Amino acid sequence: MPIDNRSDSMRLAPTTPIARQEAPTWFVLVVDDEPDIHSVTNMVLEDEFVLGHRLTLLHAHSAQEAINHLNSNPDIALLLLDIVMAKDTDGLEVAAYVRHQYSNPHTRIIVRTGQPGTMQETEIAETYGINYYEPKTQMTAQRLRAVVHMALESYQAYSALESSNNHLRHVLADIELFSHAVAHDIRGPARNLHMLSELLASELPSEASPTTRELAEALQTGSANLLTILEQLLSLSHLGKDSLTLKTYDMSELVSNAIENFRNRATDPDTDISLSGHCRVIADFHAISLVVSNLLDNADKYREPERPLTISIEIRPTETQCVLTISDNGRGIPEEKTEEIFLPFRRACNDKETPGSGIGLALCKRIVDLHEGTIHADSGTHDGTRITLSLPISFDDAVKPSPDLRQDSAPTL
Repeated sequence: MPIDNRSDSMRLAPTTPIARQEAPTWFVLVVDDEPDIHSVTNMVLEDEFVLGHRLTLLHAHSAQEAINHLNSNPDIALLLLDIVMAKDTDGLEVAAYVRHQYSNPHTRIIVRTGQPGTMQETEIAETYGINYYEPKTQMTAQRLRAVVHMALESYQAYSALESSNNHLRHVLADIELFSHAVAHDIRGPARNLHMLSELLASELPSEASPTTRELAEALQTGSANLLTILEQLLSLSHLGKDSLTLKTYDMSELVSNAIENFRNRATDPDTDISLSGHCRVIADFHAISLVVSNLLDNADKYREPERPLTISIEIRPTETQCVLTISDNGRGIPEEKTEEIFLPFRRACNDKETPGSGIGLALCKRIVDLHEGTIHADSGTHDGTRITLSLPISFDDAVKPSPDLRQDSAPTL
């Protein structure tokens, strides 16, 4: 990247890409034992600008001189490097110094050589991290300008990517610290608070006033909700690709398992749930069962009190995806909230009487994303809510859905 005129002591370490957009120049190191090559390179590039910045050419006539320049100018963005100088491997020693001793993948290295030495071009590129290889006989002025532009633009892109990666690493470290704090510094006191609230409620004397009992119940409910939020936040922060065990399953098996568990906790165990279709997916059984369970719980939580809850679940394969649609006749989701409900602490309604932490759907989306699938909600024109999620179909079933997928033959659970 371009650099400024700060002293050597203030420059970044050699392993760090330069990202100072205000800098007026790029450092380019020309390494060659032929004086004429230095003169011609100066003549071709002396008035060249790349991405709005002038080039500053440094010159080395030997491997040791090049290494000295690298030590004193760690901001060098590009090397124009000859291989055969005093020895057949001088240029390779310089490249090895950059890539291996300094562990610097950012500086671009263009090999210009009149003699290839003892190694093949492919071997040189793979072993020494060479970005471009050009015989001197083919390196015209126009071609030199072109490869220098490409190399420096590549260097800038690499530097920007590394800067983003560094920022991401800081964010992930902050998340890890937060998770540790939740797990060790917050969850313990929250558990104690909930246990004490339960003990307080059980120890209330019979003559306790209704207000006292109401306050004790509110404390018990609030502490329980706090503990649930903390547990779900931990689950959300710990979810990663390596936390999944992916195997091939029939989606109807995962859904049936979730339905069976749902009936044990539903407001009405006899809720009308229909299931149709099947296809095989690549999934983590417990993770996807958790997603379906959460969607069923939401249907129960946001049911319309004046009518029985009905839930329709349809599974259908496409060429690459297994599509699961869960529809209910509940309250529905306002159209303006169909996207934001998958963000943490966002809910379809702000009804304080309806329990929930606002993390469940965020957890669902995270799980589906890790499966490289999609999930979305829409209220559409029908009553209630419709959630659709898609997962990668098992390869063996990708283009041959079973012939017996007739909805009229699907079981009603």
